[in-house]
Amino acid sequence: MIFEGGVYSRRELILVVLITLLTFVGFWNSGFILPVLIAGATGLAWVYFKNGGKSIPVDWIDLLIFSLLIIELISYIFSIYRPNSFISVEKIFSWTLFYYVLRYGLKTSFTKYIFCSAMGVFAILLACGALLTFFLLKANLQVEGWRDASQFKALFSPFGFRINDWATIALVLLPFPLVAAVIFRSAKFMIWAGLSGFSLIVFSVMISFSRGAYLSLGVFVLVILTGIILLRLVKTKMFVTLGLATASMIAVLTIPIYKPLTTTMAMNKTVSQQRSTKGRLETFKLAWCKVKEHWLTGTGAYNYAIAGSDCRNTNEDSGDSIFTNNLYLQIFIEKGVGGLIVYSLLFLGFLFRYLKNLFQQSNKEETLINLLLFAGFVAYFFRELFFSSFFESNPVMIMVGVYAAMSYGGQRAEGKGQGAEGGLIRYSLILVILALGVWVYIKKGQFKKAERIMKEAASTVDRQLAVDRMAQALSFAPDIAPYHELAGLMVGFVNLKMQQLFSDSLDVDQKKLSVAVSHFENAIRINPHDAGFHFNLACLLFLQNRSRIEGSRPHFNKALETEPNNIEFMIGYGMIAEYSGDSALAHGLYEKAIRLDPELVESDFFEDLDRRNPFLCKTLIEKAIRNLENKIDSGYNTVFAARLGLLYWTQSNYTSAKNLFTQAVQDLPDLYRPYYYLGRIAETERDSILAQRMYQKSLYLNNRDYLAPFAMGDYYYSRLDSINNVNYSLVRHYKNGLLNFLQFPTIHRNLARNQYKKDISVTNDLILKNLVPYTRIKIDFKTIALRLAAVYKKMGMTEMESYYMNLSSRDLTELNSTDIR
Repeated sequence: MIFEGGVYSRRELILVVLITLLTFVGFWNSGFILPVLIAGATGLAWVYFKNGGKSIPVDWIDLLIFSLLIIELISYIFSIYRPNSFISVEKIFSWTLFYYVLRYGLKTSFTKYIFCSAMGVFAILLACGALLTFFLLKANLQVEGWRDASQFKALFSPFGFRINDWATIALVLLPFPLVAAVIFRSAKFMIWAGLSGFSLIVFSVMISFSRGAYLSLGVFVLVILTGIILLRLVKTKMFVTLGLATASMIAVLTIPIYKPLTTTMAMNKTVSQQRSTKGRLETFKLAWCKVKEHWLTGTGAYNYAIAGSDCRNTNEDSGDSIFTNNLYLQIFIEKGVGGLIVYSLLFLGFLFRYLKNLFQQSNKEETLINLLLFAGFVAYFFRELFFSSFFESNPVMIMVGVYAAMSYGGQRAEGKGQGAEGGLIRYSLILVILALGVWVYIKKGQFKKAERIMKEAASTVDRQLAVDRMAQALSFAPDIAPYHELAGLMVGFVNLKMQQLFSDSLDVDQKKLSVAVSHFENAIRINPHDAGFHFNLACLLFLQNRSRIEGSRPHFNKALETEPNNIEFMIGYGMIAEYSGDSALAHGLYEKAIRLDPELVESDFFEDLDRRNPFLCKTLIEKAIRNLENKIDSGYNTVFAARLGLLYWTQSNYTSAKNLFTQAVQDLPDLYRPYYYLGRIAETERDSILAQRMYQKSLYLNNRDYLAPFAMGDYYYSRLDSINNVNYSLVRHYKNGLLNFLQFPTIHRNLARNQYKKDISVTNDLILKNLVPYTRIKIDFKTIALRLAAVYKKMGMTEMESYYMNLSSRDLTELNSTDIR
């Protein structure tokens, strides 16, 4: 072994075990280890001053890390929304302490290489888990009739990580099995075990089917090959033998993924890849727009999604990006030019350390280990050009801390460190660590207390008690905008259905509305870029004075400016505009909403609109069809084609709809709704077997949808007498459909979950209470409930039969998920 013949103390062994446990725990939950890090870093600071700076010498990297903390605090002070940025302060503070604890704990060869070996074993175990998850997914895809797994990589999330985050994690774990092989090279089986483990991790990178990850993997291999050749670290014969053996193992592993691998290697072959490339370019343009607005001090950490009121993607087929795909650009936006300089210098400083170690080591084995670690960090550095994981993924942040600590070569200071003795200077570092730690925990305690009280308030039936609790929570966390939102929603509660907007008999409590308005005004003051706040405030202002829409109009416009493709906002604003006499505005909003979501044609909204204006509905559909046809003629777009197919379906043009849906699932096979409508079309063609297959595919791709479960329930109900043992399947699908429908969040809520790090998740977060179900496909709840009662009767479960018989008399919009037993 590389440290063979050395003398090592029990203290070092205990230390490396503790360091390893700390890393493993931090990998899954970095916040959990913060108290240990504060205690450990405080102890290290004490040792530093006690020994006059000898045991832990300070270099220019330490000055950069100190600057890092200053940048984080400046970013927090100038943040456009501080509660988000507080999370970053806590994380970077934790990361800094983690780096110093590791740097001290891994200062000897014994601790460093034992730690690397443990990380190698950990990496192999994670890779095996990822492979098992992937092959289970691949088997399920094949059962459903799909062969190219690269088209469904969004379904692949080993250990709950997003697939692109997993690709980054696998990349940073690459060197450790090889490092272990070098350390224990005297045992040949360890060499082969290390190469096998490395091959498994390479395979786990490949099954991410990420083009950026593949390029980063190529950079890793290129750096190692260049270093080995230039530094002559391995004999040619051994190098060729081991290289061919490793390549052979990787080649064998890739046989089951040959097709998706070649698809990904083509880089821009599939429609999904082309859309991804287009989306990345659009995200890049939006990011530069945000840079121009916040280049000096930045928006504050984690505020990318809510920054840039004029920087929005208005394309009707695109989603919303919650962070840019380039780490360095995101740092520029969130932490300003100073943050970009400090972070860039810090990463470059770690790379410089590795290069310095490469040319200072006289031992070839240690040089090879440093080369492997250097290659891993270069691959990570390159990877962050395509996907930013450092701030979003705790495991990535922890592994960057590991690399940073490993880059330290273990140099020793000579003599006493300057300023290590005397008075306040001697203890200033300890005081800074403790003071920042105390502030972090006081702030966290306030957030947790407010969150607990808010959850109690949200679930409290007594309205006045809920209001009192919300006031108490806001006293602990007055700067968290969603808490003001929830308070406004609870205070301004009106049992208002969308249909009642056109009723002059509507009666609301003006005093409560005024209080609710003040809460939403506070929320907007804290975050003026939240679309939901503006939409709700606009609704409240309208309810206060239904004779004038002028006071509401600016807030409605701001909501749609921020979320230009939100059909719920369009319908709500449109109906209020229609009531106020602005028909042109209302009809324009309705037509765009139908174009964005043609399922509106089968909703309660469209049924009510047809009652109010029978000729308008046909005109709106025709306009939407012409608009989509023109868009497709000017440049084919799969998403537009799928929407056009749905409009054809509503017009009973099944042949044209089928052609468009079939093309859509060939282009983008992970779109779930086209399969549902192909199933509906198959039913009209009396092909029940194909219909079931299509419903099953739709359900597999999105098990939280409500249409496919209802369709599967209908399918089994029609076969109660011809197929045995379908009772439980019918009950399961109908109940899942009802639960998914009742838990369907607003479009804005889905975005808000990504925009706020401190949040209370509210299912119905609109003043207009039934706007969400009002714009969804109309569900015949009475029939479903009666069918459930009939099936329970057949099963001999009289209590459940009676329950659903009674439930069938209630309105679906008045139920909640707890009512579905």
